[in-house]
Amino acid sequence: MAGVRFDQNQIRPGVTKCRATAVVVRVMESVVEGDLLVATGYDEESGLIEVHLATATTFARARGLFWVADYSLTIVGTAYKASAIAIDWKVMTADRYATGILDTSGASVGDAVYLSATGGKVATIGTYPAATAKGAAFSAILAVGRVVKSHATEGVIMFAPATMARSKGLTGKVTLGGTSTTVTGFSAEVDGAAILLATDKSSAMATAPTAVMSNGTLTIHHESSTDDCTYTILG
Repeated sequence: MAGVRFDQNQIRPGVTKCRATAVVVRVMESVVEGDLLVATGYDEESGLIEVHLATATTFARARGLFWVADYSLTIVGTAYKASAIAIDWKVMTADRYATGILDTSGASVGDAVYLSATGGKVATIGTYPAATAKGAAFSAILAVGRVVKSHATEGVIMFAPATMARSKGLTGKVTLGGTSTTVTGFSAEVDGAAILLATDKSSAMATAPTAVMSNGTLTIHHESSTDDCTYTILG
């Protein structure tokens, strides 16, 4: 088949066209079809980007570049594999899930799905992620796809983390306590970063909350409150 050329219109739209633009990456752990991947390193010998499962509670894995695993791949020990597995978007149906069931009945078409603390998976479908506890590690709020069919067993999701989770900031949510609340687990890279805050308090605070990032810990100073606070770290 050497020398055979194909026109783009000979590639089936929506399936092989997307696969034709797949990125060859070095896969560092086992993945299954539909898992969300994130760039985590670079292999000098092969010249390939290394990928792990994206995870909402690990700082280095909660920020893009993001892709979707086009198929399952098993990694044993350190026998990492180079593969054209990373694609920008993918439609996931129930028959492609290991369980054969995809329950999206609690959501409407167009609702977002969010990245989970469990590597590569979705946490919530059509429901905004809950706040973390005061003093606990962060959990990033990352929309990575949309529901395109609402059904109890045969739901359909379109994953598109390459575009939906593309952001210059990292957003999370924490339940306030007392007059000072901390969130841990960040990298020292964002020490001193600008931070936007918004509380769920039903009435305005007399004094607006403030925040500082230092030594990988976010500290929010606020009025005495037990409301939730959403924060976005810019940078």
